[in-house]
Amino acid sequence: MKKIFKNKGNFYHLPFATILIFGLIFIYSCSKEESKDISNTTVELRSLKSGSLVNSSRLNQDADFNNLARVVSIGVEKNKSFRKLLKQQALIQFDGDYDVLVSTIKDEQLITLSGSISVKSFLGNIYQSINASIATESNDGVFNTENDPNTGDPVISSPDDIIEYIISVYPIIQISIPVLAEEWDENIHIPVVTFIPEDYNEGVTDYFEGYLNDNPIAVDAVIPPNEPVLVISLNERFHGGSSIVAAPDVDITLSATTSPIGISLSWSVSNPNDDEIMGYRIYRKTLFSNSFEIVHDNIGKENTIYNDNNVDALLSYFYYVKAYNAMGESESSNIAQANAPDVPNAVADFSALHLIADEMELRWTHETGQFIDNTTLFKRVIGVDASYQQIG
Repeated sequence: MKKIFKNKGNFYHLPFATILIFGLIFIYSCSKEESKDISNTTVELRSLKSGSLVNSSRLNQDADFNNLARVVSIGVEKNKSFRKLLKQQALIQFDGDYDVLVSTIKDEQLITLSGSISVKSFLGNIYQSINASIATESNDGVFNTENDPNTGDPVISSPDDIIEYIISVYPIIQISIPVLAEEWDENIHIPVVTFIPEDYNEGVTDYFEGYLNDNPIAVDAVIPPNEPVLVISLNERFHGGSSIVAAPDVDITLSATTSPIGISLSWSVSNPNDDEIMGYRIYRKTLFSNSFEIVHDNIGKENTIYNDNNVDALLSYFYYVKAYNAMGESESSNIAQANAPDVPNAVADFSALHLIADEMELRWTHETGQFIDNTTLFKRVIGVDASYQQIG
């Protein structure tokens, strides 16, 4: 059985039964508020179909989301680091669902064969590589623009500005993993990427347009999937331009101290404008690592304490903290440093009980409040062993 759908002026005849996605009754039914603030906003984009340009007439939100879905499909196929980032950010569940706001990851660094690159540069280069261009209505000086020689329209000429422009038009555009996010093996599985059309009608819409590594594909809108998929849509918990319009503009003062069981972090936040804060991300590195990495996500505005107990004895650790909301992260706090605790004290008590034949039960206790990674056991058989031997 084959299904036919119209894709921005072209008809594609595609196998239908092999790719499934959960119906929107699941994707959009997570007890979210309905947002209407920017649902009718559009941006003038050139078509990405077949790697060619079409007339730069004003298109609608569906065209914009379709374009991004195609670009993301290429990105997740080309770069495992991008897949890992999407899964990592989705599992944070900043809004209770597996949603990733594009604005929060645009400046994150990805690893490529030629070095590191930001997400916005990575995706912008894909736009450019498939001969796609974004046409803006006016040149307001915010983006790097030039006039199209054929139409005279101002167009964004820098790949780095493409994602920035999309976010400026759709501040709450997101990439979500509605099902099987935790089960996604990002090292192996390349997901289908689709988008939510504006005219979606539950019970009427039976398929969506999607992509698998830049190949158009029909995506079922009713039957649950058997593997993760990525969905381009607008986040429904946040109203663009009404409640959260920018990342937190706050000053964070961080301190780090050695504790008996690890390193304790605490921070104070100066928030003169009472900006929305959803939580804090803790970044960490050692003297031997090249860069800071996220080690924990403290959810909640008042959650300003974190105990890092996953440390190696006496190793020096460096930290900074960022506040975040739906629109992105704040500036970094100061960098705080502390050393992991020393080796623990000897066991408080130790006993060996011979309860049954050929078996000895060993019991011991440690003083509380110490960081202990493991306990090593040694044994010596008198008359057989010259010294103690490690047994576990």
